[in-house]
Amino acid sequence: MVEKFCCFRLESTAKFFGWLGSIVSAVLIIPCIIALVYVKEIVDSLIKQGVRIENREDAENIVTIVLALEIVVFAVNVVTHICLLLGTIQKRHNLLLPWLIAGGISIVLSIILMFFIGFSTVISTAFNIYLWICMYSLYKRIKTEKEQSHYQACTEYFPKQTV
Repeated sequence: MVEKFCCFRLESTAKFFGWLGSIVSAVLIIPCIIALVYVKEIVDSLIKQGVRIENREDAENIVTIVLALEIVVFAVNVVTHICLLLGTIQKRHNLLLPWLIAGGISIVLSIILMFFIGFSTVISTAFNIYLWICMYSLYKRIKTEKEQSHYQACTEYFPKQTV
């Protein structure tokens, strides 16, 4: 497993990306909420730009659904990044799992997307894979430390019996 993220401790990296991810995701929710108020204006703008829209009501519904999905994704990101942060601070490996699962899904989706968009996302995908591997290493380390401390606590309460 990995011991450091570049030259930084895994705990410091987890705290940095936990804060960064939760703040950025929370901030990105705001324009999505504002855009929900202006769905009709967004559709008008699309029509002015030459996008052919057959049914205006359907277009407004699609824009509303897309914005609502973005809000949900950003809210999930806030929660998973806070879990990453708390799991690192409190040394609770199970709290890192939501971030690891969401990160794994994100990596798989970006790899699939590479084939449709092109290979412009290769560098960011490689970075995300490396970050995921580092956070998985942190997860394993915290889990191992917790198991060892639990084992030591058990041996203190139940000393070795001599006959």
